[in-house]
Amino acid sequence: MMTVENLFERLQISMSSGDYEHADLILAKLSRYSGKFDDNQIEEYNYAQRIVDMELHGISDYDDGDNDLFDWDGDALASAGFGVDEDY
Repeated sequence: MMTVENLFERLQISMSSGDYEHADLILAKLSRYSGKFDDNQIEEYNYAQRIVDMELHGISDYDDGDNDLFDWDGDALASAGFGVDEDY
């Protein structure tokens, strides 16, 4: 029988070897037990999920879905110091 600790060990091996597809499968299995995670396991799970999302699915923590050329909500202007929601 697979325990949560065993799944985390397999997750660590997959992440360190760069096998993100296998890590994605293990994360899916671990998600069933997320209510039983301790603080360290929660951090490890969230970190691995972010890395897998970036590597496999191209999802970034900083991606708000805007196209850099057509950034109509002002994120690019705000990051350049112009403020937000101003009509330029």
